[in-house]
Amino acid sequence: MKAKISLLATTILILTITLTVTAQPRPKPPKDFGFDKGRIVDLLKLTDEQKSRFYDFFFSHQQKAIDLKSGIQKVRLNIGKMMAENDINEEQLINLTEKVSQLERKLKQLKIEFWLNVYKILNNDQKEIWTSHFRHFWGMKHHPKFAPPVGRAGRSGFRGF
Repeated sequence: MKAKISLLATTILILTITLTVTAQPRPKPPKDFGFDKGRIVDLLKLTDEQKSRFYDFFFSHQQKAIDLKSGIQKVRLNIGKMMAENDINEEQLINLTEKVSQLERKLKQLKIEFWLNVYKILNNDQKEIWTSHFRHFWGMKHHPKFAPPVGRAGRSGFRGF
């Protein structure tokens, strides 16, 4: 009798845990590569003209970024093919990896150009929001200048680091 009760309790426990874990909502995928353009447009309170120019910049940037990312994937595919065939040409491999580096550099430059194009159409209040909201864009999310103030005992209380 005790064995049956123990088995039943274990089965119920396993079912409860399984149902609890599988019932959780899945995380939403990021929009536009993690950039929610609708949210930032609302946050900046752009005028109609600014919105039009913002979207022009955004879609132009996306088109160029897709082309560059496609180029990177094609070069990486060529490298993978070379490796799979075990026919490694040193000069060709170096040239292909340099090409990937060039394309990645162009992609980073394109990001900066987009950011600056948007920055140029904003008023001073909007510029402050744009720069504070996107400091992580420049890789300064953990920079000491932008870190939250340190409290007593040397701890910030901010758990983002």
